Amino acid sequence: MKKRSQMLILEDVPEMRSWLGELVSGSCPEWSIRTVATSVDFIQMIDRERPDLVLLDEVLGPGEDVASLIRLTHDLGIPVILITGMESDHPRSTVIPPSVMGRITKPHWDTGGGTSDFLNQLRSVMTLTALAGIG
Repeated sequence: MKKRSQMLILEDVPEMRSWLGELVSGSCPEWSIRTVATSVDFIQMIDRERPDLVLLDEVLGPGEDVASLIRLTHDLGIPVILITGMESDHPRSTVIPPSVMGRITKPHWDTGGGTSDFLNQLRSVMTLTALAGIG
């Protein structure tokens, strides 16, 4: 029996983390989904179970360094997708580092708005990841 691919989601907002975990699990049953709240939890999880794909919140709380997490996943050969609540034309939106596969706007957990777009974009990247043999 083939092992299910593993995805790790780092999201610091508890309601969004829980909702994203359930949303992605329900939409991608062939994947095993894990969620974490902090960069420390993220690093510990990667040490225990190397995921095949990471969804990384682009804007984390104080003391969290997204750039170092991107470097770590790059060094380990783990594909990363940034997830953000900002629109792509937002003034604080950053340039996507070359080692990141893309940026997806998070759906609104309280209304469900943007859910279809989020899942379609996620599936596209997951397909590219599988076809390229990444992870």
